[in-house]
Amino acid sequence: MLELIDPPKDADGLHPTNLGRLVTHACRGRSPDAVAVHTRAACIEILQRHGVDLNGAEVCVVHALLELLHLWRNGELPGDLVAVVSNHTRLAHAVTAYGVPYHHVPVERGKKEEAERTILDILEGYRPDLLVLARYMQILSPEFVRRFPNRIINIHHSFLPAFVGKNPYEQAFARGVKLIGATAHYVTEGLDEGPIIEQDVARVTHRASLATLKQIGRDIERTVLARAVKWHLEDRILVHENKTIVFV
Repeated sequence: MLELIDPPKDADGLHPTNLGRLVTHACRGRSPDAVAVHTRAACIEILQRHGVDLNGAEVCVVHALLELLHLWRNGELPGDLVAVVSNHTRLAHAVTAYGVPYHHVPVERGKKEEAERTILDILEGYRPDLLVLARYMQILSPEFVRRFPNRIINIHHSFLPAFVGKNPYEQAFARGVKLIGATAHYVTEGLDEGPIIEQDVARVTHRASLATLKQIGRDIERTVLARAVKWHLEDRILVHENKTIVFV
């Protein structure tokens, strides 16, 4: 069990353990009540002083991970979030503010096997029951996946089986979709082909820009992944062949 103790507030009047909430609210365009700021720009300014740098490319990474951390912090996930492993360091400060260890394992071109061995060594120290790919934009090797059968959950930013693989928002925009969605599924050796746990969609129109599709999709991703992880931890999912039965 990981014990968290709230340290004193800093110069911004902010508990370090509230950084994650501030990141999430910065992305949504408003601040939490506990922080005396009211605009996205003000949120981002404080986060930058704490070493958390948000830009357009990074905001999409924030939602799914920070949502899980926030739910866990509030006791709404029936399990312990023991560590985060990432191929970048952009959210290290926000994650460690929750008291969660952050392991940086870069994945360099031609060295993916080496990176996976490092990750496996890290995981050996924690022996997790579940791995969650909260926008981990790397394809895991079949050897890695076989070590965790039905124990890796991924969030894919499309309504599978549509728009498999890279850049699903761009694919959806090019096709002029009227629904945008997200899918949480167990990871198998086939890319985005694992048993589907949860999906959701939102209706869009021809007026939606690519940026709008991504903004809507990020909110769907966040909630879909959170539900899937919660159901797995509550032992509500049965896997039969390549389908799931979810007792909700």
